[in-house]
Amino acid sequence: PLKHAIEYEYRVFEDIPIQFHNGTLNPKKPTNFGGKPRPALDAAWRKLTKNQNIYLTEKDLGQPIEDDTVIQLTDGSGAFATLTVYHGLHCMERLHHYLYPEHYYSSFSDDEKLLLKYHAEHCLNWLRQYLTCNADTTPIMMHWIAESALPIAKVDGGSHSCVNWDRIDEWAEKRTFVPSGDNMKHPIYG
Repeated sequence: PLKHAIEYEYRVFEDIPIQFHNGTLNPKKPTNFGGKPRPALDAAWRKLTKNQNIYLTEKDLGQPIEDDTVIQLTDGSGAFATLTVYHGLHCMERLHHYLYPEHYYSSFSDDEKLLLKYHAEHCLNWLRQYLTCNADTTPIMMHWIAESALPIAKVDGGSHSCVNWDRIDEWAEKRTFVPSGDNMKHPIYG
């Protein structure tokens, strides 16, 4: 539905620190999307995923919505959806949270923690499929460095062909809404 908003650009991925038992291999600034829980990290994820809940019209989709289980918004503006990329980002954020259960899930029961494990397994499997479907074939060269007897991948050197994220996020922002009981009504539970 947003083919007109797709624009490609070349981008070199940001360098991120890799931690070894004896210290940091790459001491450059840490990423906003990893590491120990902190307000700036949570704010970065919120900003990145803020447009994940969108509505789409039949015109956006280019075809009628014939599945009666698709959630139609009560104001008639469209159907509740998300873009696949936002689901991937959601999974990445959940996997990060799973690494720090004492911070994000400290009050969860054993049953809730088991559901988190199932969710993490779902995310790993889904991300595997997403990555193989959208395979980036930019070469990653292997290097010798003094700090390691093993080859090290230099993952920040190649130029990747990427979609312009800002254009996609701006497109989604125009269709973003907050899912609530005011704009959705379950056919059975109300």
